[in-house]
Amino acid sequence: MAEQERIVHGFIHDASFIDRARLIAPGYPQSGLFVPKDDRLSYFVQLYKLIDTRDIRTPTPSFTTTQKPCILIDRFAYTEFLADYENYVTTPEKTKLFNIIERCLFSAQPTDNSISINTELGLNSALYGIYVPGSFTTSSLRETGIAYSDTGVETPVTAPTWIRFKVILTTLSGPDVVEFKFWSEDVAFGNEYPLSFIMETVNPLPFETLLYGPIVGGTNNPFAVVADSARIGTDKLNPKIKTEDNSGLWLQRITFYDSSNNSTLVPFQILYKGQRPSISQIRKAIRELVLGSGVGTENEWRARAPELFIEDQFLLIPQYNILTYRPTQIIYPNVSPWPKMIANSVLALTHLSTDYITDNIEVIPALYDTNTLTAVPNDLNLNHTKIGPIHPTYQIYSSTEPGFISMEVHTREFSLKLNSVLAIAAGKAVPGNYDIRTEYGADWVAFTVGFVEYVVMTRESFSNKIGIPTE
Repeated sequence: MAEQERIVHGFIHDASFIDRARLIAPGYPQSGLFVPKDDRLSYFVQLYKLIDTRDIRTPTPSFTTTQKPCILIDRFAYTEFLADYENYVTTPEKTKLFNIIERCLFSAQPTDNSISINTELGLNSALYGIYVPGSFTTSSLRETGIAYSDTGVETPVTAPTWIRFKVILTTLSGPDVVEFKFWSEDVAFGNEYPLSFIMETVNPLPFETLLYGPIVGGTNNPFAVVADSARIGTDKLNPKIKTEDNSGLWLQRITFYDSSNNSTLVPFQILYKGQRPSISQIRKAIRELVLGSGVGTENEWRARAPELFIEDQFLLIPQYNILTYRPTQIIYPNVSPWPKMIANSVLALTHLSTDYITDNIEVIPALYDTNTLTAVPNDLNLNHTKIGPIHPTYQIYSSTEPGFISMEVHTREFSLKLNSVLAIAAGKAVPGNYDIRTEYGADWVAFTVGFVEYVVMTRESFSNKIGIPTE
């Protein structure tokens, strides 16, 4: 996905929230409000600070300080945006950007919400004139930290853990809309910051052995030996890696097959910065590693490790908060408000921009609970960006209805698996053979049809991210 289609993520840091009298301790506050922990800086491949150049902090914060905030951002991830910011964004535009941050975080009020902030930002063009009306959303969670003045005065400050909004900035190509999501609190940032970069992928065996070696055999079988070796190495290295320059080391097991359909799990080590990489990122990295090894052909690797060639993924979000209450039951109606479905999908998919979601979203009705889902393609997809062309014959028939046979064979498989997975995602069935995976700050139940993967957000994750009303 092109950079201009991405939402720009960053952390808002303010040295006012460091007890400078206790720095040798060190002096980071327990809450982490406006202060990232040292090891969290490993999330950035190239840490860069956007400095606040305002002469006066406006609106005036509730605490006394000579410090100014800054935006911590990854230069590696946002090369084009930073080039525009440094060379074309005007000083008044930068002032208004920091004014928005100041108002929404450092001058947050207990009565603030998305509606009231949208109204205030939209009406005050002198302070916030670059703001795109209606684009502001914020976390419902708030944290309190202590701001320290130069004279030692301590002032408690409470702020939402993140804010998200759009502005219009001058770029090389002219005025352009840029979307931001900024975190203010360390734990929320650590859990929700979506960017991930694979720094190195390590094959556990020589490529010739991986492709041609026997999968079954005695205790000296190379695949059996390497599984234990990789696990032990990962367990020992991971704690050290997290405290140094990288964020972590992940052991990903990929199923390999031989010509007799025997299989084994092969562990690859993934060194990364930021959040743990998604399975789509990991598959891509390992696929590129083996195909670039000079050993074998793509068809041979595809037969040996077909999982690596799942090149497309769709993120499916059941609309659990669009409900109709009846005297004896709760119904998921198939007539659903489009703006709410868009808003739910934006809140669920932190790593994707609002424009990307809006441009690519599809709506899928399902037989199970008569639920309606939104579907958004993974931005790494190589072959498909829509489910409709993959399953043009999909309809909500049960397997016992005559119309079920009218669907194509692979679409029947999609329908059956989708309804099974929806029961698991709702917490009403056990996973069985389906994989439950944590990615993008949520839990997903995954299934595959052909070489396309579909992941369905669980009801619990939806509730945690977006909320589900109770009668």
